[in-house]
Amino acid sequence: MKLSLKLTSILALAVVSLTACQPSASKVVANTPPATEDAGPKPKDANSSIKGYLHSVLRDPDSLRDFSATEPRVGAYFVPVLQGGPKNVPAWYSCFSYNAKNGFGGYVGVQRYVAFFKDHQIIGVIDMENPWSKHQCR
Repeated sequence: MKLSLKLTSILALAVVSLTACQPSASKVVANTPPATEDAGPKPKDANSSIKGYLHSVLRDPDSLRDFSATEPRVGAYFVPVLQGGPKNVPAWYSCFSYNAKNGFGGYVGVQRYVAFFKDHQIIGVIDMENPWSKHQCR
């Protein structure tokens, strides 16, 4: 009888704690994308800005090939703690890919990233393989 009472108590506790994990309507609404006006003006020439960024960070910028980028869309950039965050900033983003040579002179294969823009400037670039990247780039 005592075992049955303990089992029932544990089961009841499990049910109560699992129902507490259900998302509320307010949490779901909070994940809606920001309004376009919150992100500022749409970047005028995102492709040129991204290529300029790549030329500044690549070891061999002249080896850049197979570059492609999506049309900028409205989203949010997660500002890390070391840069004044944590916070989400409404921004434009563009998904891009490229291939370039590494330090040994060989092409490494297509790399995929997301560039975030605010007021026509790149404010951040993250690897699309990063689990924190929630942007669906196709």
